[in-house]
Amino acid sequence: FAVVYRTHPEWSYTLFGILGLLFFVLYLAPNIATYVLPVVSFPANVRSTFHGLSSAAGKLGAMTGALLFPLINDAYGIPAVMAVQATACAIGALLSATFIEDAPQEEEDYLEEEATPLCAKGG
Repeated sequence: FAVVYRTHPEWSYTLFGILGLLFFVLYLAPNIATYVLPVVSFPANVRSTFHGLSSAAGKLGAMTGALLFPLINDAYGIPAVMAVQATACAIGALLSATFIEDAPQEEEDYLEEEATPLCAKGG
């Protein structure tokens, strides 16, 4: 988007519409990560508490981004906003890959057992 905006600034309304449509489709419903990531990230005894804390941190990050967007846009323009967003995404991906461990096998077995429908268990 930033490259097209830089080379064809007259397409800004079209790019905004496409970006808005993309976000609408991507966030129409809760992402799968909303439900899966806490299961693989936190131990069962603190999962609900830490899920709430991570959800609150995500909302704080969204608010910070919404507040900083006009400031960065006014000072440096749209390409800088996109670069800051791409950098934040890359840092998030790096932190996730570094600190999220696989769930222990016994917990995975427990989760699979809990997810099995009653009719498959014979009861």
